[in-house]
Amino acid sequence: MVISLDFELLWGVFDKVDWRDKKKYFQNTRRVIPEILRLFEQYEISCTWATVGMLFNKNWEEWNSNIPEIHPEYFNKSLSAYRYGNSIQSKDTELLCFAPGLIKQINDSPRQELATHTYSHYYCLEQGQDVKAFEADLQQCIKMADKFGIELKSLVFPRNQFNIEYLEVCKKSGIENVRSNPSSWYWKDTESDSLVNKIFRTGDAYMGSPDKSYNLAESIKVENQPLAQKASRLLRPYSNKKA
Repeated sequence: MVISLDFELLWGVFDKVDWRDKKKYFQNTRRVIPEILRLFEQYEISCTWATVGMLFNKNWEEWNSNIPEIHPEYFNKSLSAYRYGNSIQSKDTELLCFAPGLIKQINDSPRQELATHTYSHYYCLEQGQDVKAFEADLQQCIKMADKFGIELKSLVFPRNQFNIEYLEVCKKSGIENVRSNPSSWYWKDTESDSLVNKIFRTGDAYMGSPDKSYNLAESIKVENQPLAQKASRLLRPYSNKKA
């Protein structure tokens, strides 16, 4: 079994929420990560933390100095982390966007792997981006991780936008494993994020068949490309308490 967690803070949802409404949520996220690490250590659980590279910065000044020369020119401008970051810079947002201390704590914990979730929460299937921008994004991740003494070996594509054409870039950059998507039809075309697909993906997570395992041999393995390991079970919050 492989557990992978997406470590994003605000960069994972900036195009969907107003940060002012989510301050408490992200503060709680920061508090719970050390508790998760404590439990993982207690029960000897290994985990891969797919970390948005922008979290490596300590403040907005450093973030501004680490913008790659090439970045994605999405047709949908609201998806750009650079455009968004330029619009919210203040002391109030730094704890929502940067977490070098938590990254170090994860990296120093036993059996934990720091992986990349791309530098800018990069959407690999959106119109306007291309392979050159993706490569620049990934190289920026590697540069930031190297300052922490971290060698990135695994990658998780944001929003599950698995782009098989980018695997060669991953391999060339030292990535040995990527998380790909299940084979079910409702995991196709993740960039469209249609309502029907959302309903089936959520329903499958909560009420679908318990037999979601697969043989590692079923993973996409191509020469000169990293191993693409399919996600099979999604961890979603659940409570039997009524609102």
